[in-house]
Amino acid sequence: MRLSTWIAGIPTVAITIWFALANRSSVTLSLDPFAGASSQWTLGLPLFVVVFMGVFIGMLAGGAVVWWGQGRWRREAKSTRREVQRLSAEEKSE
Repeated sequence: MRLSTWIAGIPTVAITIWFALANRSSVTLSLDPFAGASSQWTLGLPLFVVVFMGVFIGMLAGGAVVWWGQGRWRREAKSTRREVQRLSAEEKSE
């Protein structure tokens, strides 16, 4: 692995572990905005789990948006690749 990966990765992992250890207290996550804490759709989770879930869901959503937005370029690359293969096959047959 590259040195820059280690230089950036080790502090990031250390800060993440430090954040998780500092935020172990339980918070109430309610999926029912009207019933509040008395709802059956309520979970008691450590704060760091809620934060990491939010970051993970945000990364998935952002990745999906980027992937969807680059679809045109992938289709263009695929058609160009087919065209190159077709022309290469024609050149070999001559």
